[in-house]
Amino acid sequence: MNRPLLLCTLGMGRVAVLSWSTAYMTSSWRYCVFETGGSSKLINGTGDVVSWLQSLMPNEYASSIYEIDLERLWNQGIRLILTDLDNTLVPWNHPDVPEDLATWLNKAHARGFHVCIVSNNSSGRVEEFAALSGLPAVGAAKKPKPVGFLEALQRFDMRAEQAVMVGDQLFTDVRGGNRLGIYTILVLPIESKEWWGTRIVRNVERMAMPLLRARGLKRPNSNSLRR
Repeated sequence: MNRPLLLCTLGMGRVAVLSWSTAYMTSSWRYCVFETGGSSKLINGTGDVVSWLQSLMPNEYASSIYEIDLERLWNQGIRLILTDLDNTLVPWNHPDVPEDLATWLNKAHARGFHVCIVSNNSSGRVEEFAALSGLPAVGAAKKPKPVGFLEALQRFDMRAEQAVMVGDQLFTDVRGGNRLGIYTILVLPIESKEWWGTRIVRNVERMAMPLLRARGLKRPNSNSLRR
């Protein structure tokens, strides 16, 4: 028997998941997806459903940062790479800079890109990794709110259209970048281990992904952690 499930999210990990037996609530909701019996519909609390889906649609979807075409981004006029940290550059709370990441960063810098971490993780965690990698960073960025993105743009004196946001989460990285007109690239999470709050939001992502694919989002050719 298919049981009804109600999912609600406002971003930044604030999500309500209501089902026949469980409820996880961390804040008031704004957008809802209601599923039952194999059919689904969106219930919108404040705006248009299409606009909500569009706010979650990345410009690109890649298996990892290593599949991103840096030359094409440069030719588009992008000069600043904003990137999430955990499960985008390295596994969650990973303390070191892997050799393949160091090589990729060297390649990006050699082409002329600035690279800046924009992460919702604690300032301590982000600053520690920034020191190891030599990257500038904005920690406790409060994505998808504009403040972290704007701080990074101002630091490099860049306009939104000169930047790309790369990350593994729809509701923080993609939605936050899209709100400011930043080019967005969604990547697959490096591994399934992550903060418990992120794991809850992943359930909402899994509900949203089929709707985004119906609007043209193509899954990367990889063993995806998203279903």
